[in-house]
Amino acid sequence: MVKILELLKGLFSQEKEPEQEKVSISELEDWFNNKIEKIGFDSDAQEFLSEVKKIKEQLPEKIENLRTANISKENKNVQDRVKNVVEGHRDNYAREVEQFLENFPKLEKEQFKTIDDYQKVIDYNKEIDQKIDDLAKRTAKSYQASQHLFFKQVEEIFNCLGKLNKLVKEFKKKNKEFSIEKLVLIKEGIKELNDTIEKKEMFQSEILIREKDKKQFESHIKEKEEKLKELKESKEYQNYQELEEEKSKIEKEIKDNDHLVFSYFSKLNKALRRYERLALDNKWITNYLEDNLKAFRKDSNLEIKNSLQGLKKNLLEGKLNFEDKQNNNFLELIERSETGYLEQLSNKSKELTERKENIIEKINNNLITNQINEIHEGQDRLSRKKISVQDNINSIKSKLERIDLEKIKEEIKEKVKKCLKIEITITSFSSP
Repeated sequence: MVKILELLKGLFSQEKEPEQEKVSISELEDWFNNKIEKIGFDSDAQEFLSEVKKIKEQLPEKIENLRTANISKENKNVQDRVKNVVEGHRDNYAREVEQFLENFPKLEKEQFKTIDDYQKVIDYNKEIDQKIDDLAKRTAKSYQASQHLFFKQVEEIFNCLGKLNKLVKEFKKKNKEFSIEKLVLIKEGIKELNDTIEKKEMFQSEILIREKDKKQFESHIKEKEEKLKELKESKEYQNYQELEEEKSKIEKEIKDNDHLVFSYFSKLNKALRRYERLALDNKWITNYLEDNLKAFRKDSNLEIKNSLQGLKKNLLEGKLNFEDKQNNNFLELIERSETGYLEQLSNKSKELTERKENIIEKINNNLITNQINEIHEGQDRLSRKKISVQDNINSIKSKLERIDLEKIKEEIKEKVKKCLKIEITITSFSSP
C-alpha cells in the first residue's frame, strides 16, 4: 500500500519551476559568484579537509608502531631467514608510507567560496587519490609479506589508508553532485562573453578610427584635385599643353621619317647580306643589317653610301647572282641614294631630334609641369593609403560579423538553468 502511494505521489508531483531572474552583462560575473558561494560546497570541503587532517595525524604513530614492533611469541620459532625477509618488507612498507606522508599534497586554503577555490580543493583531492594509487602499487608485495609476522600493526596502517581512500572517493562523488565541472564551464562562458564584448568594442573603435583616417585621405585627395584644376586653368598650363602637342607632332614626324629609313634599308637587306661576305670593309654593312635605324642615326657622315657604291658595282657585274628584276630594283634604290635621298632623311632626323630636345627642355623648365607631377604623385600615394585603410576596415568588419554574442548568452543560460535551476535573462544594461 505504501509503495502504491509513493508511486502515485511521484506521478502527480511536478518538478519545481526554475526561478526567473534578470541579470545585466556587467553584473553577470558577480551574480554568478554570489550564487556559487551559497551552494554549500564550502562546508563539505571543510569537513573533507578536517577528516584528511585527522587521518594524517594518526599515521605517524602507526608507522612508528610498525617499525618498532617485535615478533610475537607465537612466531618465535619461524626460521631466521623468513624473519629477515618479513622484517625487510616491514621496513620497506613503513618507509613507503612515511614518504607518502612526507610528500602529502598541501592546500593553503581555509575558505572555499569561488569556482577557483572549488577547483583547488578538487585538484587537491585528485592528487591525493593518485598518490594513494601509486602507494598501493609500490607496497602491494611488502604489505602482504609484512602481515605474516606484523599483522596487527600493518592492518592499522592499511585501515587508516583505506579510510583516506574512502574519504577521497566520497568527496569525488560530492563534486559530481554539485556539478562543479559544469559550473566551471559557466564561469568560462561568462569570461568568454566578457572577452568577446571587449573584442567587439575594440573592433568598433578601430573601425571608427580607420573611417576617420579614410575621410582625411579623401579630403586631401579632394584638395589636390582642386589644386590640379586651378593649375590646369592657368596660362602656364596652356603653354605646357601647347608644348606637349608640339612634342607629339614632332614625335609623329620622327616616326614617319624613321619608317622611311627602315623601309629603304629593309628593301636592300638581302643584297647587303650577300655583299657583306665580299666587301673588304663591311663594318657599316654589318651595323645596318643588325639594326638599320640605330646604324643610320650613328652614321652622321653617311659612310653607308660608300658601301652602296661597292654593292652597285657588284650588282652591275652580276657577282651577287640575283635575277634581273630583283637586280634592277636594288640598283634603283641605290640610285635614289645618289640623288640626296639619304641626306634628306638624315638632315630631317637631326632637325626633328633637335627640335624635340628643345621642346623637352622648355617643358622641363616649365614649373607647372613639376607641380602637376607632384600633385599626381601625391594623389597616387593618398589613393593607395585610402585603399589600404578600406581593406583594413573590411577585414575588421568581417571579424565583427562573425561575433555572435547571443549564441554565447544562450549557452550560459542553458547551463545555468541545468546546474542552478535558475532561468536568467541576460540584459545589456543594469536594472534601475
